Amino acid sequence: MFAIRIASVGLNVNSTAVIIGAMLISPLMGPIVGAGLALGTDDLTLLRLSTRNLFVSTAVALAASTLYFAISPLADAQSELLARTRPTLYDVLIALFGGGAGIVAVSRKANKSTVVPGVSIATALMPPLCTAGFGLAHGSWGIFLGAMNLFLINALFICLATLTLVRVMRFERVAAVDASRTSRVHLLVAVMTVALALPSAYTAWSVVEETRFNGAARRFVGEQLAFADRSVLNVSVRYGRDSSSIEATVLGEPLGLVAIDSLKQRLAGYGLSRTRLRLRQPFSKQLSPAQVSELVREGLQRGGDTRVDRLSDAGTATKAARIHTFAIVASWKRLASAAERARVRAWLGVRLQADSIELANVVAL
Repeated sequence: MFAIRIASVGLNVNSTAVIIGAMLISPLMGPIVGAGLALGTDDLTLLRLSTRNLFVSTAVALAASTLYFAISPLADAQSELLARTRPTLYDVLIALFGGGAGIVAVSRKANKSTVVPGVSIATALMPPLCTAGFGLAHGSWGIFLGAMNLFLINALFICLATLTLVRVMRFERVAAVDASRTSRVHLLVAVMTVALALPSAYTAWSVVEETRFNGAARRFVGEQLAFADRSVLNVSVRYGRDSSSIEATVLGEPLGLVAIDSLKQRLAGYGLSRTRLRLRQPFSKQLSPAQVSELVREGLQRGGDTRVDRLSDAGTATKAARIHTFAIVASWKRLASAAERARVRAWLGVRLQADSIELANVVAL
């Protein structure tokens, strides 16, 4: 109960260090390794004790974490919580390797003080139970089922690794081998393994695909959307199993349809053939002095640090920041000449009585 409360607080405040401390305290590894040892040595008494202790520990952990999250004022699901709701094939591998390290450590006479705590941290049995308690407390069955799935994966594959190495190391059997009973046990373990491993393998593949997409999208944006005379803002990359997208805002000389089509064709070279590319190029008419004056007056009335975002009837957006320093983006249907831009800048300087003006002229389709 102490360990589960510590882990619950750590997950609630998104503290990795606190969660690690709870995993060091947690006694959950013992019953799971004990069950694997019992299966490997045909020790029915040990199997009953280990199974009972595991069920009791799990029930206590769920009850304690559910009670904590039910009364906690922090109700948001933090990243440490959400990370325990999508078990993957990598969690299966961690549980297998961790369970193997655990049984090798406890079967040796040498000092094993650093191995068992390390296995407890690596296999992370306590955080999924805390996350399941969060799901119960807030009625979120998706979080509850995902976290319990992760806990069962960890428990089963730690037990399976223990069973395998006990047989490999030829531990002495406690009871005579019953062929029919052994076959039933093996069948049960195989069914549970497949039932938990297959969904995890699918989730792992989805994670790999999403990671590959994000990497390829970043490379595409960095290499293909790097313009010397344009600025690219608000880049948004969204992954979808059926359709993904890359969206960005391009400020500067507008890209023509031919250039945009060329960029779309280059997506396939990055493995993004099913990805939709959308470039936002702001469109507006010339900024009139009356519109600038009105928006500036509103900005000064609201205070020097207030940012004003307003769309005029003409479709022109102006942003003003601070009393004596202004940054203005003027969007044109037709790019103004150098003389016109100079006149606008001079007019703004006199009218706004600004110490400095940053004027960006944008043309877009």
